[in-house]
Amino acid sequence: MIPGFALTATLLALYAYAAWNPISRPHLDRVSFRLLVYALAAHLIFCIAFSLGTVAGHLGSSQCTTVAFLIQTCLMFSAGMFFCVALNLPLVLVFKVKGRRMEKYYVLGTSAACIISYVSALASGHLGWDSDNMTCWYRNNDRMLEWVLGTQTVWLLLTSTGEVLSFLTILGYLVAYELETRRFRRNAARSSPGSGTFARTAASRTSAAGSTISMFRNIILRIGLYPLVSCFLNISTNVLDLHMVQDTQPTELNWRLTVTDLAIYSARPLIYGLLAATDPSFIRAIHALRQPPSASSVSVQERMSRCTSTGYMSTVIEMPDVELALATGGKHPHQHPYPYSYSETQSVPERTPPAWLREEPSQNGETRSGHRHPNTHDAAPERLGAGQVPRTAENDVVCQI
Repeated sequence: MIPGFALTATLLALYAYAAWNPISRPHLDRVSFRLLVYALAAHLIFCIAFSLGTVAGHLGSSQCTTVAFLIQTCLMFSAGMFFCVALNLPLVLVFKVKGRRMEKYYVLGTSAACIISYVSALASGHLGWDSDNMTCWYRNNDRMLEWVLGTQTVWLLLTSTGEVLSFLTILGYLVAYELETRRFRRNAARSSPGSGTFARTAASRTSAAGSTISMFRNIILRIGLYPLVSCFLNISTNVLDLHMVQDTQPTELNWRLTVTDLAIYSARPLIYGLLAATDPSFIRAIHALRQPPSASSVSVQERMSRCTSTGYMSTVIEMPDVELALATGGKHPHQHPYPYSYSETQSVPERTPPAWLREEPSQNGETRSGHRHPNTHDAAPERLGAGQVPRTAENDVVCQI
């Protein structure tokens, strides 16, 4: 528990400094990152309360009840936040929901579930000293199993299941997108030479299919870590808790299982802290702080190209042009690697490339139809000061996640 507390406290201090510094602040402006911070803050309180609850021989009855309430509330709140992190990703990418708009509902919904569950348990007197396990938990009485199931086990198993389902949704989304991308590349490669820049650009990217698959492999591995950890921690601890509730005999096997259960609970902040320490948004913020001052005023296009070239994916998804074109409906501000026609009334881009996209652009970047060709760059990009990030389609999508 001590290593987990130290790591969590250190991370929160570093997060606070990076969020305060104007150079690194744009890298942390993510919905999922803020949810991660809320979960780590709950873990910090959990570490203190859990340490007091396991050595609670000196605590009074009311103090032990308060400690048990904090343990259960922080445990459920952190699990809910990690579930919301996993849920936000498919909502934004697949269902085109605004992540910033949903953020308050994530926090309020999780808080309401915690209050309803544990205020009722606290008011009914079911939280306090557990004489069988010698810790501050649920009071051992005839209805202990019902309260453990209703206020802890069911909720934690539902959050783990939700994380797995969210991961499978993203996995299906990436597979479907990869198949669509391959089909489009084949069609573009077989197009006539009269297609102009459109055909040449698409055909030149056909050889990159293998790198796309490799990138997806890293993405799937990264976003699958949190559901994997949640399933291991929540399922194992709840199975052991239910066993201890049903079998209270002081045998050596039960003693070993109790120690194992406490060890898993103690390792929970440390495991999640290690995942949070390797979050790509946090790593990029640290790298931004380590850059010389003259290098911090680069344009947002150069900054985002460095961010996305690594292919990182975590609770914060940084999308290269392939994913960004799909998530923004093909409305990339400066590049349009795969042409999808789009109108303001559509939430999902059409798969048929428009006719004007196959026209050669003129010197001013417009086609004969009067459209702005997507392969044309502006001559004078916007100049940015240190820490300034303009609002673009790319920033809007990434910040929603």
